[in-house]
Formats: sequence, C-alpha cells, structure tokens
Amino acid sequence: MLKSLFNGKTEAFSQFAEALKVTRFGLAKDRYEEWRRSQDMVTIMAAFYKLSDRHLAMIGMDRDEIYYIVAEMMAQAEERKQIAADVAKMLEETPEPGVTPNLEERAKDDAEVAEGAQEAADGKAIAA
Repeated sequence: MLKSLFNGKTEAFSQFAEALKVTRFGLAKDRYEEWRRSQDMVTIMAAFYKLSDRHLAMIGMDRDEIYYIVAEMMAQAEERKQIAADVAKMLEETPEPGVTPNLEERAKDDAEVAEGAQEAADGKAIAA
C-alpha cells in the first residue's frame, strides 16, 4: 500500500506541484494561496456533508446551499481578519495616552497657524 502511495502521483499532489511551479517571477504564491483556499473549502464542505439533513436543519443549513454558505462564511472571516489587521495598524500608529508628542513639530504647527491668523487679520485691516 505504501509503495502505491509513493509511486503514483495523486491528484492533490499534482495540483500542489502545479501551484508551486517556479515562474519567471519566482514562486507563484498567489497560485499556492488559491490552491490552499480551495482545499480548505473542500475540507469544510466535506465535514458539513457528513451531517444528516436533520443536523443541517438544526444549524439552519440546507444540503443544496452548503457551497454558498461556506463561501460566504469564509468571505466574512477574511473581512473580519482584514478589519482586525487595520485596527491593529491604527493602534500601533496612535500614541499612548500620557505620552507627549514631538514638541518641535507641535510648536512649528502652532507657529504656522498663528502666521495664517495674522495674515488674515492684516488682510481685513487693509480692506477696512
């Protein structure tokens, strides 16, 4: 049995080898990620297909709609992951409470605002 496993190439192995082909631009990471995502989707769908119709009905699923429901669940998970990454990035960029920002930049900004206000006041005085 082991000999037959290692002698013949399985379809999954062929797809994996195809996904990792080296192109002019290096490893095709996008192709690998696409292959991995499709394999994950197949695995999840297989788990749902093992459930009886009664069990599927208990969780609000129909056997005919499993593919669409799993695809939607995966899309929502990707969206939540992206939102979490965006929030983490925003938190990294936000200064901690109690930490004084760069005072030189703050003074420069205040000076520019004061100059703009002075110029506006001079313009009104000349016009009057």
